[in-house]
Amino acid sequence: MEYTNWTANVSGFTSQLGKPLNVPVVTAAITYDCEYSGETHIMVIHNSRYFKNMEINLIPPMMLRLAGLNVDECPRFLARNPTEENHSIFFPDFNLRFPLMIEGIISYIPIRRPTSKELVENEANYLIMTPNLPN
Repeated sequence: MEYTNWTANVSGFTSQLGKPLNVPVVTAAITYDCEYSGETHIMVIHNSRYFKNMEINLIPPMMLRLAGLNVDECPRFLARNPTEENHSIFFPDFNLRFPLMIEGIISYIPIRRPTSKELVENEANYLIMTPNLPN
């Protein structure tokens, strides 16, 4: 992870959660191993709040859309005429579609931390998940 030179104040939706936290803002890389193609993809998340002990990544679909991605949040079992487009993230610049998985009401893709070797080998093909907008 690459740390930027700024932090963000993060607070809850109620004052009962305590004082706001001062959280580092980072550009982070995550790895997705496609179970269908067997390919490994490195995805970049710009301007992400970094919580050291957090084990999941939460990305609002709006941020994915701002980066030019097509997001379909409707699970296939709820779609009237299900297709591969339902419940997926599509990267139009690479013609890649990643199916979303679901646990309860949470949609996700299984990811992991990339190795240094993977970061170097895939540098020309990083998939941008969120825009790199000014702070």
